[in-house]
Amino acid sequence: MTPGELLYILRNLPAETPMTVEEVVNLLSSLQPSKTEPDHQEAYSTWDNDKLIDTKTLAARIGERPELLSRWRVEGKGPKYISKPRYVSYRVGDVRKWLISRTVQPTTEADHKLAATQISKHSPGKWKPDTNLINRLHTLSMLTVPVMSKA
Repeated sequence: MTPGELLYILRNLPAETPMTVEEVVNLLSSLQPSKTEPDHQEAYSTWDNDKLIDTKTLAARIGERPELLSRWRVEGKGPKYISKPRYVSYRVGDVRKWLISRTVQPTTEADHKLAATQISKHSPGKWKPDTNLINRLHTLSMLTVPVMSKA
């Protein structure tokens, strides 16, 4: 039962209806929180990119305090926002783009991409190993290739 439903029932009881403290406690314990706001963790993925959210909703979504978002706006950090006379709003699409831009690649994955880039720079017939890169990858135990010496 939601608080609104309980209030409706109580208002429609005759004024002379006696209620014990135990009955009131039982009624209150049967209350369920009202669903005025969506569950941010689950609903976020279904939100349209043009949906506007407030600072409190964004802070809850990314796990930061609203005060920090306010400071980021002053410092020019954080996602793009829409300035309104009394408050700001964030477009969900802008927040998603900002989160993607803040995603950091793990070092070992970055090293693999760097190695692939270094190898692809050379033509197949004239490939020369980058010994510094191989040594780095070998140290990280990510590549089991014998270390080549400079000849």
